[in-house]
Amino acid sequence: MQKVKCIIIEDEPLAAKLLSDYVNQVPGIELAGSFKNALSAGNYLQNEQPHLIFLDIHLPQLKGLSFLRTLANGLNSIFQIGKNGIEENFLA
Repeated sequence: MQKVKCIIIEDEPLAAKLLSDYVNQVPGIELAGSFKNALSAGNYLQNEQPHLIFLDIHLPQLKGLSFLRTLANGLNSIFQIGKNGIEENFLA
């Protein structure tokens, strides 16, 4: 069975690590890459086509929603991450 190839686009290190750890625990999903901004992910997506993208909407430089509009159709699933506040919750 083919694994679902995914990438993470998240600028918060803790949120990216939590997502990465979760993906690595789910059978059938392969983490193909993790990016801190949409521009780096865009370069990757010129040559690769993951099945799933975990996308933060609050990214530096190019916001997640703007980046989403630039993507060509053909991606099966994009999961958007809105407000996480993960670090604040763990550090409080």
